[in-house]
Amino acid sequence: MQALLLEHGFRIPRKRSYHKTTYPGKRRYENLISGRTITAKNQLWVSDITYVPVGYKRTYYLTLILDVYTKSITGWSLSKTLTTQDTVLPSFTRAIAGLDLSQRKTLIFHSDRGSQYGSDLMEQRYRENKVTPSMGGKAWENAHAESLNGILKNEYINFKQTDISLNQARTLITKWVYLYNYERPHGSLKKMKSKEFEMYVDQLADQHKPTTEINY
Repeated sequence: MQALLLEHGFRIPRKRSYHKTTYPGKRRYENLISGRTITAKNQLWVSDITYVPVGYKRTYYLTLILDVYTKSITGWSLSKTLTTQDTVLPSFTRAIAGLDLSQRKTLIFHSDRGSQYGSDLMEQRYRENKVTPSMGGKAWENAHAESLNGILKNEYINFKQTDISLNQARTLITKWVYLYNYERPHGSLKKMKSKEFEMYVDQLADQHKPTTEINY
């Protein structure tokens, strides 16, 4: 399966790690995105939590939210713990702040079955914001989020050789997220940057806008 993901550009090669960041929770949501066609931004966000090695045997946890249509990072958080309050909640709050109610009602928020995503706290936030949660049971059912983790950790983030503080690391993550959104071209977006593509499609009539197929 990993070879299949690599072939379709969902991951880039790296050493396999067994450092778990999420554990299955009691609450599970149906997978609502398999086979779906995405026609605009803010229809589908995907999220995942990944670990970031720091210095000697330390770890920070990076939570990312990606708009699948534009490939833009809409929310993120960096933390020392894996609690919902330190991971999914702040990244979701950051991302959702820019949407009005009508946009939130048509948004699917997709993740793996990690306990943070299915927590009582996030269930409350989904209901308050009228956002529809969705979950995949296997790694390839959240392939866009997995791919984003690999890109950032292999192309941007490297804290292994430094004893960097959490605040210093957050400052660098802010810069790297900007570079990813505004400077990194994407083959799936006809070599355009995420924000460049977003501005491009905003100028198109609905019938001329490209679509994204979810083929996992």
